[in-house]
Amino acid sequence: MRRNRTLILILAIAALAVSGCSRPPGRTSGVSTDPARSDAKRQHEAIVALAASGDWVSVREAGDEFLQRHSDAPQADHVMALVAQAASEQGDAAGARLAYERLVTAYPDGEHAPTAWWELARFYEGRSRWFDATNAYAEYYEVSGEDSRRDEAALRLKDIIDTKLRDEQIERLAREQGDTILGSYVHFLRAQRSYDAGRDVGVTGAMLESFLQDYPESKYGNEARRLLADLREQGYEVSDGFRLAAQARLGLLCPLTGEYAAMGQAMYDGALLALEEHSRATGQEIELISMDTRGDGVRAVQFARQLIENEDALALVGALLSAETIAVATLCSERGVPLISPTATQETISDLGETVFQTNLTKSVETRLVARAAVQTLLKRRLAILHPETEEGRTAADLFESEALQRGGQIVAKIAFDRDVNDFATIAAQLRAAGPEALFVPASPTEMRLIAPQLTFYGVETQLLGPSSWNNTLLTREVGEFLDRALFPSDIALIPPSDRDRFEDLWRRRFPQVSSNPFGLKTYFAVKAVLDAYDQGARSREEMLTALAMHIDGGGGALGLDKLRMVQGTGIEPFPYTAFPNVYVAEPADDESID
Repeated sequence: MRRNRTLILILAIAALAVSGCSRPPGRTSGVSTDPARSDAKRQHEAIVALAASGDWVSVREAGDEFLQRHSDAPQADHVMALVAQAASEQGDAAGARLAYERLVTAYPDGEHAPTAWWELARFYEGRSRWFDATNAYAEYYEVSGEDSRRDEAALRLKDIIDTKLRDEQIERLAREQGDTILGSYVHFLRAQRSYDAGRDVGVTGAMLESFLQDYPESKYGNEARRLLADLREQGYEVSDGFRLAAQARLGLLCPLTGEYAAMGQAMYDGALLALEEHSRATGQEIELISMDTRGDGVRAVQFARQLIENEDALALVGALLSAETIAVATLCSERGVPLISPTATQETISDLGETVFQTNLTKSVETRLVARAAVQTLLKRRLAILHPETEEGRTAADLFESEALQRGGQIVAKIAFDRDVNDFATIAAQLRAAGPEALFVPASPTEMRLIAPQLTFYGVETQLLGPSSWNNTLLTREVGEFLDRALFPSDIALIPPSDRDRFEDLWRRRFPQVSSNPFGLKTYFAVKAVLDAYDQGARSREEMLTALAMHIDGGGGALGLDKLRMVQGTGIEPFPYTAFPNVYVAEPADDESID
């Protein structure tokens, strides 16, 4: 009874707040004159207030009443979402599932449909209802827009399909989800499973041809062509005019599954944009052969060898990480095959041979640039360093210290932290005691999500300096208020603005629902370098090496302040270097500056 009285009181207060003041006749107030709509609005506000107070029992009671009376009201999908959340908060998983299922059925295009599909997917997965979970994740992916969980949904989808679904369920997905994110993959997978099981070559060949016709731009197309070519060797007659290979081939090594799949997918998409643009402009068809490294060096070398020996790739682009790129670079150097590394940051990769090129700034260049900017431009003399207790962290710290001292700075504190540490109170006290005017933290975005708020909480007020990995909009959206005016290099500094603008335009047209990222841009730029060389007449690996050596000079441009970025609020802006006309000096990069 007490709970009901509380509910009635809140509803009454909400009603009085909206309608308590009389108005002169003929004057409008902005509130609907439709009594039903006004009543729905008042009840919705009251339910939101109940949810904010944590009274989930009353939320469910009031929400059910609302949905019985106002199922067509604009607020109905929100109320249904709150009812589902209330059930979940009360530990009633079945009730939450029913509410979310009702929501996506009644309001499939509503604002709260993505949340509902996500929660349903997690519910089904937790109960090993794998087919239902697959459908729910697929629906979530289709309606979620730019939600940060889209990459996780894609990974869960692939894992469930690969490891949990039976062949008949794959067949059903192919029929029911052909136009979704699953369409390309499940159609390829059903053909691949038929091939692996050694089934009739005619049936499997027809599946592969159907897949390639329905999904001509699928990233699984190259593997499908390989399987089809193998079936031809077994006696399968490929349809007349069916293309199994392009005139020229470009190899791409990137992780399309596993921990780094989101970054690898961006690399693939960036490469695809460059090739599509080139094909439209020239009419020349160059085939992209992508190989899934999973971020593993052994797989990267195996696939690089396959691209070189079996696919006769004109050049290779990749891989994502320094370790796997080093392994591939050694092989390419031995075989005389051009390799462009768009993302790896290891300092010595380009020293592995004349066939290896890098198109991004290295950590040493970035670190020296930040140190010079701190001392010479911002005129900070008392500097501190807070670095991870790793080889990479120590190297960055030593390099920053050396550059800062050379420029006239003073290191007042140099502190290492273990990556397992979560509490930075003691470290913050040391930094406060040292009183630095600027603090260099060569930490990853993940680490800065933990560090930045604690520095502010414990009273460390100083200019923050960091690596190019901070050029991350997700990081600034989450902890931008603690990184205000933090300074760091742009990780795309060597890419001309015209190429950046062109890439963004192409990306928006091709992927309007997904934000671009630097991995896609860097790979676009690297592939474009190969295509430019191809247009100049490079048709062999030797000719490609000569053209790339001219196109990618390896100098890294000038170490100027225009390569710096600064956090402003929760966004990232170019560093306002024009405000420092007397100290802005662009210095040539060192010979080893480009990764």
